[in-house]
Amino acid sequence: MICRIVAIVHVHLPLQDGADLQALRTFYGEILGLEEVTDDLPAGVVLAFRSRMLQLRLCSGRAGRIRRMYRGCVLVVESLEQMSQALHDADIEHRWEHGWGYYGRRIFLRDPAGNLIELKEAPQPL
Repeated sequence: MICRIVAIVHVHLPLQDGADLQALRTFYGEILGLEEVTDDLPAGVVLAFRSRMLQLRLCSGRAGRIRRMYRGCVLVVESLEQMSQALHDADIEHRWEHGWGYYGRRIFLRDPAGNLIELKEAPQPL
């Protein structure tokens, strides 16, 4: 029997020294619509945001030295079109990729700290 993962509890993304925390708050909180977590942050976590099923933690320290190409996460949104419009309205550079099968349509962008963010659309019920 295979036990399948049904959710991710949290993801850690590294921050470089001097990262613009207000720009990160605006990006994750106002543009992507995540709620900022301000209580009981673990050691090394500078900022944290949450949605229904995920907590995204931005960390200082050794995590900040991870090679840039390996830093990032995938977030599922309700509508790629609406998110693309919100990113456009906020003057945030992003690019669409139209794949096939599992990969489908995606949007790629970088947060203000340089972390790669991939946006996918929630699957539609059959």
